[in-house]
Amino acid sequence: NDEPWYAWSSIALAEEGTFFSESLNPERVLPLIPMYQVPLALAFKVFGFSFDAARWFSWFFMALAYLGVLTLVRPRPLPLVSGAVASLFFLGATSVVAGNMCRPEAMVWAFAVWSFVLVDRERWWAALSLAAIGAWIHQVGMVFFAGVLFFFLGWALRQRGRIRPRGW
Repeated sequence: NDEPWYAWSSIALAEEGTFFSESLNPERVLPLIPMYQVPLALAFKVFGFSFDAARWFSWFFMALAYLGVLTLVRPRPLPLVSGAVASLFFLGATSVVAGNMCRPEAMVWAFAVWSFVLVDRERWWAALSLAAIGAWIHQVGMVFFAGVLFFFLGWALRQRGRIRPRGW
């Protein structure tokens, strides 16, 4: 399980200012760019360490993702039905597990959902930026980045290449 890897490196960062931890293999300090561990270490610095706190950190990002999905379905036909169906996904096993582990999937999911909210609002540059941050957090974010990029390229083709940013 990767949960101790993320937790102990974040604890070490919060307490010692380094990703080195006696609880981990000292030869392998950091497998990825620490886009998940640094905010988690900040949360540990503020609230103190506990596996409960680490899991609440993930639940926070799942709640952000849920709010993003509700934002996406609100302007659609039958928003209550769409919101109820979306809620069933967030009560499903995949979401419950992602929100109950000290791993970056919930954070990536929140960044991905809000990227698509920005796509829906045609805020292309912000959507690409947010999706790129999600890909930077964990490799699985590349899938969502590719989706945002696909929508962006479709829009760019419809604009015939006139794709100047209009602001964030």
